[in-house]
Amino acid sequence: ILSANAEYYQKDYYSEYNCNEPLLEHAKLTATSQLRERGPENARLNARSAWTPVENTYFHFLTVDLGGRKMVRKIATAGRATTNECVTEYIVQYSDDGEIWKSFTDSGGEEQLFKGNKDGDSIRHNAFEVPIIAQWIRINPTRWQNRISLRTELYGCGYESDNIYLNGTSLIRYDLLR
Repeated sequence: ILSANAEYYQKDYYSEYNCNEPLLEHAKLTATSQLRERGPENARLNARSAWTPVENTYFHFLTVDLGGRKMVRKIATAGRATTNECVTEYIVQYSDDGEIWKSFTDSGGEEQLFKGNKDGDSIRHNAFEVPIIAQWIRINPTRWQNRISLRTELYGCGYESDNIYLNGTSLIRYDLLR
């Protein structure tokens, strides 16, 4: 509820149609480990190879630094092209400082498991029910086929918070989804 004395400006460019740009072009990708010639630089969706860690364990993940806060609406994944190496299930974590991480959760507050790929060539898209607003995104494979091999793209747009100007006696009530 906004009083008559408050000014509120709602940005309409965050709609799903306008906030759907590929975000990895200028992003920095790092990983916990990598096979030779399969480093995180190969994790971009249209790469010829893929990121593959040295060992297939739950402790390996790919980290994306978007270079600033972004609104991330969906993720696309693929495995290593022309092979059956792929991630079949993963979790997504996000951070504003690259140190403290939160897992993306479902509507019940449980860590959400995202379905991945069945082969190295197909592309699988997963939309976030509530967009992620963060600078860092971490993709942590939980299941895989043959080897952990991952290519990815994040879709969204730049993020600016909305400003609300009040005269000191106004009241705002806002219900948050998260």
